[in-house]
Amino acid sequence: MKISLRHNSLIKIKRIRQDITSRDVTIFVFFFLIYGFLGYLVAYHTNLYTPSKNAGSYLGYDNIFHTYTNGGAFDISHPFFNLIHFVKALIAKLLSPIIGNGKVLVSILLSDISVSFGLSVLYKYLREVVSLPSPRASLLTLFTGFSFTTIVLSFTMDSYPFSFSFLILSIYILSLKYKKGEYASLRTTATLSFLCGGITITNFAKPLSTLLLNKTSFKNNILNISKIAIPFIISVITVGLIYWVKSAVTNDPLSNPVSKAISLGNYLRHDKDFLNDILIDFFGNTFLTTPLTLSTEWTETALRPSTYQYWWQPITISAIFLIAIISAIANRKKYYIKVLLLYLSVDILINIICGYGLNEGVIFGGHWLFIIPMLIGWSYSTIHRTQNNIIDITLILVTIIMAYENLHALFSVYVSYE
Repeated sequence: MKISLRHNSLIKIKRIRQDITSRDVTIFVFFFLIYGFLGYLVAYHTNLYTPSKNAGSYLGYDNIFHTYTNGGAFDISHPFFNLIHFVKALIAKLLSPIIGNGKVLVSILLSDISVSFGLSVLYKYLREVVSLPSPRASLLTLFTGFSFTTIVLSFTMDSYPFSFSFLILSIYILSLKYKKGEYASLRTTATLSFLCGGITITNFAKPLSTLLLNKTSFKNNILNISKIAIPFIISVITVGLIYWVKSAVTNDPLSNPVSKAISLGNYLRHDKDFLNDILIDFFGNTFLTTPLTLSTEWTETALRPSTYQYWWQPITISAIFLIAIISAIANRKKYYIKVLLLYLSVDILINIICGYGLNEGVIFGGHWLFIIPMLIGWSYSTIHRTQNNIIDITLILVTIIMAYENLHALFSVYVSYE
């Protein structure tokens, strides 16, 4: 029996090795090195990782807390994220004889690895699911990799770099299963839902919602959803109760999960700038940032995007979204597109309709921005070859613009703190 299990494990490892191509590795290493250099500049030549009483860090991220904590507090929004904190703290402790206090270095490395891995999986999705030729898959991956949110996530210790990679991985697995002629099993869907939901609780609904696409009765689909949802809810409540007892014993109200859950309502946003928040802060800055300036939100002063300075900047981003929308409409009957739209609908509900974090789209972009290049990838199969070339040229131009503008904004921060 032991020999059989060992043999099966070796077969699975061999298959995984065969599935990883040299181009996958090249994509990972390329972004890992670029992001690693940026992370080095941010960590050692700015004060963005230095705790300050007067200002937050940047863009509204909680990277200071996530970098220096060992995982001692419970956040209902990220129920199982403390496990990553424990791993981070353990690695930093093991490396401390060599690098000293290595929490910043380890945090940036983990974020860099996670985002680079997510981009390599995105490339695999475009190649193996969408069946794009390598140059086009590489171009869309570069486009995603140089979007502002992706660049920032690469050196930001927070839940979003991990959500970014896990969500892409979940879409890849679900779509590849379907392409092979089957729906993902209940076990696979449960694993992906727990993985994504454990990092950010709302992302639990994304893999789970794809069960609605199964060709069985609606009643059976709802039953299967409940089989996964109920254990997840129980596990979140259980972990929350453990930390609630801990906060009561230590008399630490700041780590009380109940008060933290109630405080989430403070971040709902519906005001006179609602439309501006949607078009510029949420959709625009996620891909092409505006100049970063110090501003105050939620009593926290931090570097945040401002407004576009030139007319061509919003038009540049609009062109990309227009291609994605046309692709979604043209391919709306495909299972793969329905999966992408189900994922995106969760973010639209939470961030736009409910207004949670609407004016901090750069942060939440890590939950959905990869859907845009996936949709664009599907557009190639629905339009004429000459129009494909137009998309190629548009993507090349936009990617160059994003790379220059986004890196320029970050290097401006670097120079100001040098």
